[in-house]
Formats: sequence, structure tokens, C-alpha cells
Amino acid sequence: DRMDIYLDTCSLCRPFDNQNNLRIKIETEAVQFIFEQIKKKKMKWIASEVLEFEINQINILEKRIKVLSFLKFADSKIKYSDKIEDIAIKIEKKGFNLLDALHISSSISSSAKYFITTDYEILKLAKRYKSDFSIQFVNPLDAINKL
Repeated sequence: DRMDIYLDTCSLCRPFDNQNNLRIKIETEAVQFIFEQIKKKKMKWIASEVLEFEINQINILEKRIKVLSFLKFADSKIKYSDKIEDIAIKIEKKGFNLLDALHISSSISSSAKYFITTDYEILKLAKRYKSDFSIQFVNPLDAINKL
């Protein structure tokens, strides 16, 4: 049984962050391991048009191209819709920024069980509202442990 996941933009960008910080280095290893699992069909990665939109906002061209290239490994892509926007507006009221709320809404609208992020603000807020969400919020390391 494959594990359905949603990776947000900061997780996808982790391998391109400054690797001098130990936490970043470990999370990079975890993201790379997750991609191995996706390629081996042990994890099912559900991406979204919101994710594609945010990746296209990356200023550094080389980084943008590399991060966009990850999308070819996605098993499916959630289309942006009024429903996703409506859910996102409710999520935003909990203190999430709009783009994060749109990611979360996209993941809720999918079959994903885990929302994987390296954004500690998202993880902190998600913990506070844990009972309000049908998905579990985890950092890449936690995702590996659940596998």
C-alpha cells in the first residue's frame, strides 16, 4: 500500500538551500530519500497547480528549472478550483498565509494523507489546529519514519 503525500515548495527547495546548517542538510537527505521512494512507487506524490504556480515564482532561474523538473515525478496534479479557494480562505483565517492555505487546501482535496513541509511556522500552526485537518503535517524526516 503506497503512502499518499503532498510535498510543498519549501520541501522541494530544501536541496538548494545552504547545506551548512545540520537541520537543512538532514532534511535535504530526507527529501532525496522521499524522491527515491516516489520513483520506486512506494510513495504516491500528489502535486498541484498551486505548487506549480509557486515554483514558477522562484527568482533564480537555475533553481526554478531544477525544482520544476521534480514535477515530472508527481503521480497526479490537483487542479485549482473554486472549492480549493473556498477551503483555503477558511484555512487562512487560522493564521496561515494565503499561498500556504492554498497548498493545504489542495492537499486536503486530494487523497494525500501527509502534508510534507520544512516550514516550521506551518507545522506549528497545524499542530494547534490538528483536529481541524484530515491530513497530517510532517517534516520530511517524520514522513520517512512513518514509511
